[in-house]
Amino acid sequence: MLLAPVAVSQSHPPAVAHRVLVTGGAGFIGSHLVRRIVREGQEVHVLHRPNGDLSKLADLVSAIRLWPCDLLDGE
Repeated sequence: MLLAPVAVSQSHPPAVAHRVLVTGGAGFIGSHLVRRIVREGQEVHVLHRPNGDLSKLADLVSAIRLWPCDLLDGE
């Protein structure tokens, strides 16, 4: 998973959101990571398999950008 550097302050949220790309964001660990990053106010983009299960992200669909992509597909 690739993450942009995030400076987090509990008392003051960052003034400008960072753009973060999470690969495997629909999986168990990835979905927890996506939730945390969204909670921190960052802009989150998630790569996921086109036929994958997105149920772990169902309540976050309006807060994230989903990109269906199979990294094994050569096209």
